[in-house]
Amino acid sequence: MRTLIRKRLFLLLVAFIATAAVIIKKTSEFPAVTTPGTNDIFLLESGVTNKYITYSNLKSSINASNQPASANLTNWAAIVTNAMVNGTGSANTLAIWSGTNLLAYVINGVGILTNDGSGGFGFSTNLTQDVTVNNITALTLSVSNIITTNITTTTINSTTNIFNVAKGGHLTISSNLTVLQVGPSKIVRTDSSTNLAATTIGTGLVFDGTTLYPTNLVDAQINSLAGSSRQPRQGLS
Repeated sequence: MRTLIRKRLFLLLVAFIATAAVIIKKTSEFPAVTTPGTNDIFLLESGVTNKYITYSNLKSSINASNQPASANLTNWAAIVTNAMVNGTGSANTLAIWSGTNLLAYVINGVGILTNDGSGGFGFSTNLTQDVTVNNITALTLSVSNIITTNITTTTINSTTNIFNVAKGGHLTISSNLTVLQVGPSKIVRTDSSTNLAATTIGTGLVFDGTTLYPTNLVDAQINSLAGSSRQPRQGLS
């Protein structure tokens, strides 16, 4: 009887010990941390025998095996694509560094991107600072005042254009120069403001758009100056 009781007590003790050894605890019941400690342990499943690794060794292993060579981000494409920007941004805008490690963006505008010299970026349709341009090639160039070395263009549209050609320089026009204020078939002069203007033909002179001659020339002289296709003038002797 005593032997039977001992066996039953032994079996109950074994069952109790086995039950006490298996304690199930939820992960959420452990203390939460925001940054793992250097010697915190991560459990690794490795076949029959599991292993562990410290946080510091895990970081070193990841950096050593996955960091790409200089200027080669092929292996980090997913990381770069999904990287978070430390700062504020907006779609279809230019990014700028607003701090050592902080990105911001330039608000979109119409015109030329400007910089005040201190990182103040913006857009403007007018340039307030001096700009030196060696060569400009454009189909249409609209300006108020321009000082430049060379301009190659098809059309220059402006009502207040001033071309300053320095001493020793020259302005070359390889096509046509049209001066609208002079008008067609006029003799050109400069007025008191050095602007081009039409010359008034005085008494006794005739200008036919090509030749200037006195009105008292005989027909033979007129035909010689104006060309054989000109009709003889009537009433001259």
